[in-house]
Amino acid sequence: MALIDLFLARAVKRGQLTVRHFDGTEKRFGTPEAGWPNVTIRFTDKGAAGSIIRDPALGAGEAYMNGRLVVDEGVVLDLVALMTMNDLWEGGTNTLQPSRATRALESVTHRIGRINMARAAKRNVAHHYDLNDRLYDLFLDADRQ
Repeated sequence: MALIDLFLARAVKRGQLTVRHFDGTEKRFGTPEAGWPNVTIRFTDKGAAGSIIRDPALGAGEAYMNGRLVVDEGVVLDLVALMTMNDLWEGGTNTLQPSRATRALESVTHRIGRINMARAAKRNVAHHYDLNDRLYDLFLDADRQ
C-alpha cells in the first residue's frame, strides 16, 4: 500500500474518495453518505502523491494547479469539502497538517534564517541609513539646519 493510501485511509472516513494512481491502480476511501461529497481524483505523475504527503494542504493545491492532480468526478470544491469535513478543527485530528519531519525542518530553517550576524546587520543598516551628503545639500543650509 502506497504512503498516500495510508494517509487517505486515515483522513477520509465519511463521504467517498476514489483515487486513480499514476500506475493505473484505483483505491476507494471512506463510506458514501448522504450529504457528503463523492469525489474521484487522478494523479498524472508519480511524484504528485509524495508532494501531498509532505505537506497535504500546500502539496494538493500545487498539484492541482500544475495539473498533477485532476478531479475526474466532482469539482475541486467537492474535494476540499470532503477533506475539510473529515478533518474538522474541533475534532483535533489535524490530518491536513504537514508531517512532523516537514514541520521540524521548517522550524530549524526559520531559526537559522532569523540569525542576524553583525556583518549582515551593518549591511542592512547601511542600506537604509547611509545617505550621501548631496541629499542633505538639497534642502539644508550650510550649517545643516
